[in-house]
Amino acid sequence: MKTLLLSFSLFLLLGLPKFDARKAYVHIGESSQIIIAGKSNVNKFYCDYESSITDREKAIHFTRVDHTLHLKNAKLRLKSKTFDCGKSGMNNDFEELLEAEEHPYIYIDFTTIEIHPDHYFVSAIISIAEFSKKKSFIIKKKF
Repeated sequence: MKTLLLSFSLFLLLGLPKFDARKAYVHIGESSQIIIAGKSNVNKFYCDYESSITDREKAIHFTRVDHTLHLKNAKLRLKSKTFDCGKSGMNNDFEELLEAEEHPYIYIDFTTIEIHPDHYFVSAIISIAEFSKKKSFIIKKKF
């Protein structure tokens, strides 16, 4: 399977106490984007998620230890067939790569968020077809 990199532009606002098991409601803003970037032996590609994220507001459970949130129930489900790679041929190849017929959804299960002054360092398990991989990425705080 070709290498896929998932980049996010999500904005989370969480002001939470230490060492406390809590429930929070997370809102994903309208301007948030999900882009899958990858490369094949021929070229690079970028595919935008064109569908609306259905779980824009979601209740999650978390525990805070120092500056790290440990999350439960923080999972996004994305439709595999709603990415736009710019050309119909590339879209078809991308759907085939994702095995979209057999696996209609991509899952992103957020596991931890480290809180820093100007950004969040997020870890998640991304499941595409029968493959799952832990990935980390940075979300910049919007001031």
